[in-house]
Amino acid sequence: MTSVFDDVLLLERHDDGPRVVWRYLSDPACVSGNNNFSLPYGLPPICVPGAAKGQRRGAEFTFTISDGRSRQLYGLVKQVALKPETPALVACILGPKPLYVWLAWILRLVHARLLHDPTKRTTMSLLNAIRSAHHDGPLVFADSFVGDLKTYTFPLHPPGAFGARALEPHILNYRAFTTKLQTPSALLVLLSALLLEQRVLLVHDEHDLLTGLCHLLLRLLSPLVWKHMLIPVLPIELLHYASAPIPYLLGMTTSVYKAAKLSNVLVFHLDAGNVEFRDLLGAFPTLCDEFPSAPTSGTVPFERLGTPIYRDSTSALSAFRRDLLHAFEAEPETLETCVNALLYHLFADASSFLRSSAKQGGAYVDLPGYLAARRPLDTPLLHRFVTAVAATPMLQAYCSDRLAGLRTRDTYHGPLYVCIQGKDFHYAQLRRNLQRRSTQSQEYPQVTQLVAGMWTQSDRFHVSLADVRPLLDATYHMDHCGIVIDMLWERLGDANDSTVATALQILVYLMLDGCEIVTEYLRLKECQRNHCRILKRHGFRGIVHGATQLLDFMSGPERLYTIRTSNSTTQWLSRVTFPRLELKQRYALPAFGDLHHSVGRFYQPVHSVDLLNLHLDERKAVACPHDPFDTTATYPQHWR
Repeated sequence: MTSVFDDVLLLERHDDGPRVVWRYLSDPACVSGNNNFSLPYGLPPICVPGAAKGQRRGAEFTFTISDGRSRQLYGLVKQVALKPETPALVACILGPKPLYVWLAWILRLVHARLLHDPTKRTTMSLLNAIRSAHHDGPLVFADSFVGDLKTYTFPLHPPGAFGARALEPHILNYRAFTTKLQTPSALLVLLSALLLEQRVLLVHDEHDLLTGLCHLLLRLLSPLVWKHMLIPVLPIELLHYASAPIPYLLGMTTSVYKAAKLSNVLVFHLDAGNVEFRDLLGAFPTLCDEFPSAPTSGTVPFERLGTPIYRDSTSALSAFRRDLLHAFEAEPETLETCVNALLYHLFADASSFLRSSAKQGGAYVDLPGYLAARRPLDTPLLHRFVTAVAATPMLQAYCSDRLAGLRTRDTYHGPLYVCIQGKDFHYAQLRRNLQRRSTQSQEYPQVTQLVAGMWTQSDRFHVSLADVRPLLDATYHMDHCGIVIDMLWERLGDANDSTVATALQILVYLMLDGCEIVTEYLRLKECQRNHCRILKRHGFRGIVHGATQLLDFMSGPERLYTIRTSNSTTQWLSRVTFPRLELKQRYALPAFGDLHHSVGRFYQPVHSVDLLNLHLDERKAVACPHDPFDTTATYPQHWR
């Protein structure tokens, strides 16, 4: 049984280059039996790329490289900041499988524990528990952050899934993507190249833009999984990686690209606005009617690729092109929905390529039969493209994974499996299903009921720790935790004062006795729009008291950890009484409407954003601009 991860590292940036300052496998408290794992060559420069134009601190990004022994390593990098006065650390986790959702949760738990306990004692306890756990299905392990053992649950997600749980690009990444590619046809050529496993380079001078676009491209490929080399920002020390005779998706700055001598590669110059075909070994089909076959050499400006034409309004491809054009012109945030709907339409129905036969010993993959069945359904252009994709190892690996999933009866979570449960694989219906998935409440209705149950009594203005116990336990389920925080935080914008006071009380309880990741989630929510600082000016003592407690705990996670470890949580709670809320006229709260996401119900759910993708260097207080998707948010002044 392979482990979920191979190693966890902490790195620092120095003038002479990045350095590894701590490794899980090298720590004396490590209980792993495989401490001979060697780090791949050139790993630190990948994790800590040099400073660049427009670079923001705190981004999360992934990469895929070889470990030198014909084995792929999947990495996730997250910048962490333990104290404002200390240099920022970069945390990296390496794993043998593209379990990106799990890797993101592990790093977020590690960061939360480092915030509370810089000694790394509790961090090592967590990593040892995960390393020792079996994960034939969902990952379930027991560990004690403080006090009693708690059961942590990582629900099962398809390998490579970039669902709504982790690493979801900020909406501005969609806007940057459509702005840089200029036309939908440029995106169709780029997607075609990746689906046919070509060698693709993205050239731009902003690191954040390169990492965001690489993540978005991986999400657009769903349900297929990119398992080849992926480095969002290739350092010049590893320039020879670009000459490897394997499929890859690499990001480069202009200076690094000028130093490269490459062939058989597609280069998308995002600054110059053109795509360069550098001595391809052969032409390949695309999804673009105006550019049905990519040439082997030449440079084509994006605007010359044309605009998709939907000649047959009844076909899935025409409907997809119409939606794609609308996404480019008006709603970039719908880009992922329409691309995923097309690929789900083609590949999500396992019954189309899985057959059952007693002679074959059960189910087996039948791609020739799949192509024959699709011929009368697809346009000639689409069928030619699907036939080419069917010959790639990417699709064959996907079919094998679906076959293995049938045999093990695994229960996954994510947008793909929500669509599968509907059993309607028409493009239009799939697109509607994906648009409705603003939260995970469809998959976890019991959590929604738990939160809603806290307000079943209209005359209730105080809750006890016993009342909140089901919610406290729910936070140790990684999918549930994000839903609970999002729904409670939304209640802070309610016009009913008793609702606001109750939500603040529950959030204080969650920080004192819930999962440690609650602190990090709440720091993110407060960073976005300073809800608690606004509520400190409220007219009622109950609301002011709850908001003040939350701000104190957010700004001092080590003090919060001391309260929890000293076994004084119960005593502290027994001494603290939330003032009862008097029945008075409803207080006019500031408008919170612009805080909500334009597609989903919540503004940037915590389980779907980069938790530290913020400008930590700036010390100005956060304003509340008209743009609800502002990325210049900083830590509020009261955290300093």
